[in-house]
Amino acid sequence: MTPSVILQAYPDHVKADTGESSLAALTRFVGRFDGAIDAVHLLPPYLATGDFGFAVQDYSTVDSVFGTWHDIEALSTSATLILDFVVNHVSASHPWFTRFLANDEEVTDFFIRVEPSWDLGKLARPRAGLPVSQFSDHTGRPVDVWTSYGRGQIDLNYRSPQVLAAMADELTRLVDRTGAAVRLDSLAFAWKEPGSLSIHADGTFDVARQLVAAARRRAPGNYVIAEVDDDLAPHLDYRRRTGADAAYRYALPPLVAHTLLAGDSAALRTWLAALPAGRQPSGINITATHDGLYLRPHDPPLPAEAVDALAARAQRCGGGVQVRNGAVYELNTTFGSLLADSGAGLDRHIAAQAIALTLPGVAQIYLPSLFALPYDPVLAREHAEPRAGGRAKHLDVAALLAEPQSPAARCFRRIAELLNVRAQHPGAFRPEAAFALLDTPPGILGFTRGSGPDKITVLVNVTDEAQPVPHEAEGLSDLLSRAESDAPTTVRAYGVRWLTTDHGDRR
Repeated sequence: MTPSVILQAYPDHVKADTGESSLAALTRFVGRFDGAIDAVHLLPPYLATGDFGFAVQDYSTVDSVFGTWHDIEALSTSATLILDFVVNHVSASHPWFTRFLANDEEVTDFFIRVEPSWDLGKLARPRAGLPVSQFSDHTGRPVDVWTSYGRGQIDLNYRSPQVLAAMADELTRLVDRTGAAVRLDSLAFAWKEPGSLSIHADGTFDVARQLVAAARRRAPGNYVIAEVDDDLAPHLDYRRRTGADAAYRYALPPLVAHTLLAGDSAALRTWLAALPAGRQPSGINITATHDGLYLRPHDPPLPAEAVDALAARAQRCGGGVQVRNGAVYELNTTFGSLLADSGAGLDRHIAAQAIALTLPGVAQIYLPSLFALPYDPVLAREHAEPRAGGRAKHLDVAALLAEPQSPAARCFRRIAELLNVRAQHPGAFRPEAAFALLDTPPGILGFTRGSGPDKITVLVNVTDEAQPVPHEAEGLSDLLSRAESDAPTTVRAYGVRWLTTDHGDRR
């Protein structure tokens, strides 16, 4: 079943009460939304040795720091559970790699021995430098292996049929145990071809197709997300070529940030106008994620000067800027920091979340975004990882909400209202509901969702000044502000309005 709103969260994002596991605390937190969030993407809870859980050592074991399989089962009863399956690599402490270094013939081709003659200069890499790490086998002989994500994570050799079969079986067992939907993480780099980019290679699609099938082997119709860009060329569409259900709209975060900082919706409108109708329901709309903002250096959604302006602003806010091959690759920051500015930041942040919550497709919200939490450079330094600044853990929700007028509490209330109203109007906001852009001036982003009596007009003021309600939306009832049908004909600075003709549904 396709979810409507996904909450992305680490297992230990929420501070646990005494005697309570982190996963139980997260389940309790999800219960606050009374079904308005219908899926939870739980970032890796397994036994792992690094990379915030993505260096998986054992999929069959929940790290006891987080809780137990019972806790995960309890979470899955409150919302559809989505679990990560890391396609590209395993931990350097994984039993397969231990056996590989012991020259166990059964796993001798499970990993990639890098030859000195290979040309690795053209690779599209998720990390800086060459993807090679040297280890010693049990005799002390050096072994160079392919490590796209660093020394602690060893790339799998999918040219070996045994590797693909073993990983497919691992995935099937995970789904059997949990009943979870699946995200195929780090998928794009799975197939290696020295001398090429080694991203979205034909072999990767074969791997993905078989893993999608493994996720559905005993769970027909299981929901599968490919962790790739929604906006790839048609011949690289993972949904069409592998049967995956969804992919991420990575262009959206920089476009939304630029729109609200520049006070001009033109670039975002142009991008939305070009969204293929067939892909609209299956894109996942995001603002920030646990990694920050990916800027698609292969195909930037914004002009170079706009990308540079976002990068400069991220740095001024204490965040990080990652560069690959001379192009800005990623901004390590949060929307809470990036959009903060002289009192307008909270309204801008909420406007950003409202855009992601109302576009066609599946909405996803990263748990810290519910509180507009800022980027924490101290955390980044402590972990020696720029991404860590956006990964605050053990959030004390009671403390964050204790002062009703604090930015965190105000943000949470307003986003909770958006989620609750959205849940009451599934006809307008289901992923496949009709979508049409309105002809609005640059200061307003306007569109309709749904049709007939379900139709809702969405207006977002992307400027710091009040904007007039478009003529065709005048006289409609506002679901968010409790306005009467003769409501003021303006949208306040960074305001959000959901307008309908159904006065009986007015809140």
